[in-house]
Amino acid sequence: MGLDYVIINLHVDAEGVNGLELISAKHLFEIASKRGSKLRFAIQVAPYTGDAAELERAILVLKKGFVDQPNYFRLDGRPVLFWFWSSASDGNKGLFDRLAAATEGCRTSR
Repeated sequence: MGLDYVIINLHVDAEGVNGLELISAKHLFEIASKRGSKLRFAIQVAPYTGDAAELERAILVLKKGFVDQPNYFRLDGRPVLFWFWSSASDGNKGLFDRLAAATEGCRTSR
């Protein structure tokens, strides 16, 4: 198909990362690995909560389970993490500071 990478959307709410989406993402990485695919995947976090602790836990799940996978999309050697940002928390500097610390080592975009 000529694709370089695919963005996988993961919703995070007050209960954490959407379990069905998380399982689907794991399956995509497993299939790509088994096939020896050159296709890369990047995670896009879609926060439906402003709870910094919950978002930090979600980022930790992504860092532990995905970013070291050979099929994870990287730029300049760093894993890319996208954000689908609704702007509901734009004025929350404390949240941004915590998310910046939690995503250290990743390239982020929103």
